[in-house]
Amino acid sequence: MSARSAGPMIGVTLSSRATDKQRREYRRALEQHGARVVELPPQADAEAGGLDRLLLSGGGDMHPRYYGECPRAELRYLDCARDEQELSLTGAALAADMPLLGICRGAQVLGVALGGGLIQDILSERPGALAHRIEDEGQSAWHWVEIAEDSRLSAIMGAGRVNVNSSHHQANGPLGEDARAVAWTEDGVVEAIDGAAHEFALGVQWHPERMPDDDGQRRLFEVFVAAAREHTRRGQNRGGGR
Repeated sequence: MSARSAGPMIGVTLSSRATDKQRREYRRALEQHGARVVELPPQADAEAGGLDRLLLSGGGDMHPRYYGECPRAELRYLDCARDEQELSLTGAALAADMPLLGICRGAQVLGVALGGGLIQDILSERPGALAHRIEDEGQSAWHWVEIAEDSRLSAIMGAGRVNVNSSHHQANGPLGEDARAVAWTEDGVVEAIDGAAHEFALGVQWHPERMPDDDGQRRLFEVFVAAAREHTRRGQNRGGGR
């Protein structure tokens, strides 16, 4: 298969604690739409320039030094090597206007890369908030999110209320000027953001890769891969192919 006819190359960042099941879920979600996947664990020597698209996956907490705060006691699974790798890749992708998708932690990385901050721990910082995670490893809470009508996410999944899985205790807090909140839970916690100044920079706080039978969640990956394919096509037209 030639480089021109091959599917788009998508880099997927991974936690050093990622399980085989988690790896398979991300691969399945992308490969079913024709993408080729390159896994990027924290120790990988990776550059965004060799990719057509970047997916920032879920995992542990970002160290708050990257958004100018001191750490709270509730933080878990900090990995500064991963933080630095993902912020570097995300910054390069945004500078090149390379489309990217953030999932759970990945939505938070995108928010920080766009100049924002995080809620370090929802329960302690937002009393009365919904349960956004349960403590059983590998299990999800479920809640409704409201998607903004005039948003890119609405164009993909439809506006209105969507029931999603949830396994996070952090969330995007103050947003940078290039980021826009496009979905919320009823407690006001931001559940999706859009890098409005970029071709495609979208972060969702839930895990669509764990809902393969949901048409809306599957559509999110379909559009993601289609945008990667178009990004590759334009690059080939400008540069005469890879």
